[in-house]
Amino acid sequence: MRVPVSWLREYVDLPDDLAEITDLCDRLGLVVDGVDAPGAEVSGVVAAEILAVLPHPNADRLQLADVRIDEGDFRVVCGAPNIAAGQIVPWARPGATLPGGMKLKKAKIRGEASEGMLCSARELGLGDDHEGILVLPAGTALGGDVKDLLGLDEVVLDLDVTPNRPDAMSVVGVARDLAAVLDTDLRMPAVAAVDTGHGPSIELDDPDGCPRYCGAVIDVSIGASPDWLVRRLEGAGMRSINNVVDITNFVMLELGQPLHAFDLDRLSDGSIRVRRARVDETMTTLDGVERHLEPTDVLICDGADVPQAVAGVMGGHDAEVSADTTTILLESAYFDAPSILQTSKRLGLRSDASSRFERGTDPNGVLRALARAVTLFEQLANGRLSGPVTDVYPVPVKEAAITVRPDRVRSILGTDVDDEQMVLWLTRLGLSIETRGTELHTLAPTWRPDLTREIDIVEEVARLAGFNSIARTVPHIDGQVGKLTDAQLAVRSIRAVVRGAGCDEIATLSLLAESDLVRCHVDGLERVTVTNPLRFEESILRPSLLPGVLRTVAFNQSHGSRNLALFEMGRVFARPTQDTTPRPLETQSLAVAMVGSVDERPYASQRDIEFFDLVGVIDRITQTLRIGDLTRVEADFDWLQSGRSAALSVGDVAIGWIGQLEPDVVSAWDIEGKVVACQLSVDALLSIEPAKRWYAEPSRFPASRVDLAFVMSADDPVAPVVAAVRAGSPLVSDARLIDSFEGGSIGEGMRSVAVHVVFRSDEATLNDDQIRDARQACIDVALSVTGVSFRR
Repeated sequence: MRVPVSWLREYVDLPDDLAEITDLCDRLGLVVDGVDAPGAEVSGVVAAEILAVLPHPNADRLQLADVRIDEGDFRVVCGAPNIAAGQIVPWARPGATLPGGMKLKKAKIRGEASEGMLCSARELGLGDDHEGILVLPAGTALGGDVKDLLGLDEVVLDLDVTPNRPDAMSVVGVARDLAAVLDTDLRMPAVAAVDTGHGPSIELDDPDGCPRYCGAVIDVSIGASPDWLVRRLEGAGMRSINNVVDITNFVMLELGQPLHAFDLDRLSDGSIRVRRARVDETMTTLDGVERHLEPTDVLICDGADVPQAVAGVMGGHDAEVSADTTTILLESAYFDAPSILQTSKRLGLRSDASSRFERGTDPNGVLRALARAVTLFEQLANGRLSGPVTDVYPVPVKEAAITVRPDRVRSILGTDVDDEQMVLWLTRLGLSIETRGTELHTLAPTWRPDLTREIDIVEEVARLAGFNSIARTVPHIDGQVGKLTDAQLAVRSIRAVVRGAGCDEIATLSLLAESDLVRCHVDGLERVTVTNPLRFEESILRPSLLPGVLRTVAFNQSHGSRNLALFEMGRVFARPTQDTTPRPLETQSLAVAMVGSVDERPYASQRDIEFFDLVGVIDRITQTLRIGDLTRVEADFDWLQSGRSAALSVGDVAIGWIGQLEPDVVSAWDIEGKVVACQLSVDALLSIEPAKRWYAEPSRFPASRVDLAFVMSADDPVAPVVAAVRAGSPLVSDARLIDSFEGGSIGEGMRSVAVHVVFRSDEATLNDDQIRDARQACIDVALSVTGVSFRR
């Protein structure tokens, strides 16, 4: 929006320094996109009278103009066709400068001397008209500086007003903000006193689209606008039409309330009806274009129900004010902002009025704007109000009540603005304030629809205090910022263990097809189906991570990778256990799959991945989390080979499964070689309370190590045997399984297990007798386990 600085000065006292004014606007959020000073480069241009116009002796299209100022007579060569004797025109004398840095000097043009030049409007930076010389009003003082005569010394601010500030789409609105920040008074323009009552007939058929409509009948005399009014409009980027239209535009720019004048004699019955458009209805707007209307459009119609204006967007051609107009019906209304925006966009009509209505004008400023226009009509158009003003306002809009806590304002902004200064600023912005204890009870004016909450008032205080004046302080926060939770640290530890075992992490899609579950033999698991899948391959939320991992194994094998160890940590889904919980159950899980061979030592030959390679990884996870020993109990799973599968638990908490995949599953995915896999519930692992860390001083005495072999049923778990050995003697510092063998000389259905035992004393070096007794004690306790015999 273009705002002449001199216009602002009519309502508020401003600093002389232009840079200070622009800084204040930026500080208030009224960003200055540019500063236009058309006369800044103009100097030495004065008003001169043309005494005579003579033909150029050497050029048919040039003329010689003799001009006079108080200093004497001069001759100028000119090519403009509109010059004539007796005119007063801008004369750029030798030494004058014009926009663009042009500096004039005496010259010869086609053999004739020319002292300076006569100027068009474009050459003075006043517009694009360069067809003829600019003719000044008769009686203009000769020799007067054209900058002063034409207001070329005017400075215009180009403001970028945000959509939430409709009040700032007016000169008074901008002046109000500046008055508040400068702590000075706002001088409101004078308005005439008008009576409301039974004036022109106005019917509101659509109070939602038009909550308020004021109309007044005024007798006027159409004519040219005075120079000051023309300069005000041109400075704001509008052109002068006639005094009546110019006054309505002036009030819109001044107060932000668009007005519209209808020729009363061209309105049927001289009445107004506001309604919505009908299907297939049309009307011709001021620009001569026939507009096709929709039922969402708000129309201003006359007594014959003929549309005379698209409300808030553009007037109609039929009731347009013309040179013959003697009486007008002046409209000042408040329209529904979303309706105006929708209509303006659909019709492709963007006017100065619509740009204000679609942001939201002041419903309680409608009558004041009309009264302001009446004042100007009386002064500039021999205006006379004929009867009272009709004001139709079925449901008045109330001011928003906002409770403000000054301590809260200071806390948010980190400033020391006292209550008195806060009240003064807000009062200058137009808020009504009542202090109640430690709170300010405010009423926000209806011209500020953006003020509805306490935080909005906080922003207003910040704007007036100046964001740059708020000290930069580092907030004090008790405790450690950004600390990971214990669960997050545990998850990171699990990932680190699996990566450390040589596994690569993958991430697969959470959506699967039914065929994926069938190929993995996990189609018996509960599943959650998608009601509206984008494609059938993504119709099920995965109940297991296994399909995604195997798909990745198959993909990598097809690209030449044979030895693979992959893992994924993600969520699996199941149906809710209760009808009251509509969302599916989500469990964080870890899946690992190994295929191919490994190198145990650089000098040894490769061997195939074994079941216990993966067991070791899981053991390290439980050790890292300090949640106790891992227990494996042989169990059958549809996707694992019988006898090579186990259910995993820690204590009495089930954590998952491990085993070698069934050949059918491996072949279904076109994978070569045997696959060892596991899936653990990360949530279950994290639910187990970690053991407290404790410190035991290492023994200074050497340890003795022995291996004990036992024979047992292949169907029985090994963990009880290892536990029995560990409990066999107080000298046992460690006992762990180191080997398991089935078949051969052991016998069908039997298993040989080897347990590595470490004996140590904290008091002395163990002798042979102590070691022998401790060894025998461990054997005796182990043999107490049903079905176990000692292998010599």
